[in-house]
Amino acid sequence: MVIVWILQTGEPLHSDKGSPRPMRAMNLANALIERGHHVVIWSSAFFHQEKIHRSFEFQSIEFSNQLTINLIPSMGYTRNIGIRRLIDHAQLAINLGRLLSSGKYDPPDSAFVGFPPIEIAAVMIRWLRNKNVPAIIDAKDQWPDIFLEPVPKILHPLAKLALCPYSFLTKRAMNDALEFCAMTSEFVTWMGDVSGRPLTAADLPAPLAAPKEKFRDDELFEVRKWWALHGVDTENRRRISFVGSLSPAFNFEIVRRVAQKYLDEDIDCQFVICGEGSESGKIRQLMAGLSNVVMPGWIDAPRISVLTSSSIAMMAPYINNDAFMRSIPNKIMDSFASNLPVITTLKGVVEELLMSNNIGLSTDSELEFSNYALQLLDNQDFFDEIVDHIGTIHDARYSYEKVYGGLAERVIRLASISKVERLTFPSNLEP
Repeated sequence: MVIVWILQTGEPLHSDKGSPRPMRAMNLANALIERGHHVVIWSSAFFHQEKIHRSFEFQSIEFSNQLTINLIPSMGYTRNIGIRRLIDHAQLAINLGRLLSSGKYDPPDSAFVGFPPIEIAAVMIRWLRNKNVPAIIDAKDQWPDIFLEPVPKILHPLAKLALCPYSFLTKRAMNDALEFCAMTSEFVTWMGDVSGRPLTAADLPAPLAAPKEKFRDDELFEVRKWWALHGVDTENRRRISFVGSLSPAFNFEIVRRVAQKYLDEDIDCQFVICGEGSESGKIRQLMAGLSNVVMPGWIDAPRISVLTSSSIAMMAPYINNDAFMRSIPNKIMDSFASNLPVITTLKGVVEELLMSNNIGLSTDSELEFSNYALQLLDNQDFFDEIVDHIGTIHDARYSYEKVYGGLAERVIRLASISKVERLTFPSNLEP
């Protein structure tokens, strides 16, 4: 049995109430547990998605005989962008450092460390390296580079100077890790550029795949009644849906325009926007007066399952920035897992993937969005052909079993690296 630590903040956990939607930490932990190993998840006591505290002090939860969840306290925050969040992340790192330096914890056999937040990842990976524990660092966002995007170019030199501590910790964290991991090969290349070390054959991407979940019939019956109360007829598939955090990462203006167009032309299509976040109020105001738009708030996994099964497409109106254009974000992978085409504004890697495989549309044109959705709504053969393509691509590249089975084996393999080899990392070890 291998003991694996997973550090991942900002995600749902097994111990959260309701039916938490699995993301990186839960999916990898489940894959490792299925293989008979023991997992310790280190995460924040502050629940990023719901902006609530799971605990106000350190808490260790023995979720099962194979899974322990350690919650690190911090102050929390109400907005995704702001000084309070930066302070929160600094507190997480300080509190983690204190816990690790207490001498209460035996080192694991290997580790998988999410990045960002920068500070907590740097603290964890430095401690692991000092204990000769091989670790994979997994990048989800291009911090601190992404902090420069809202800054006028003329001020970039000053901004880069202010970001020097973050840049230093980022480079150190990546060089302390044995292997790189990210959503796409483009992201892995960015990690190599930032770290300044040559990439090896072991520095591999792992997409953000999602498992296909199953729910009891009685549970789904209650969920369908819940949707009916919110004006969603789940027997009718004429809808396009969004599920996720309502954050500044998205611009729903194109959705508003298409919804207004369909309303004016009496086209039967419903737009369902699920989630909460810092932009919730703005988006609700944007959609005010549109009777074909439903915003039910945050929904759990069973409600997501019923919604996607009664939709003809998912929408992902991302803001185009360098990080998103290098990646295949959760919303895109969720569409594939649900066997649905996606309509997005995102360019780069996603646009190439969708257009070259005929599995969705990337556009910032209201007319193209509208016409493509109409084809999905009214042309069953067109819809079926795209769904077939999605199934083929998903099973070959993005299935949960393929992605997380492979990632679990990578983490397990790390544990077999000898102490002599660990002392020389980063190395050119082959996977």
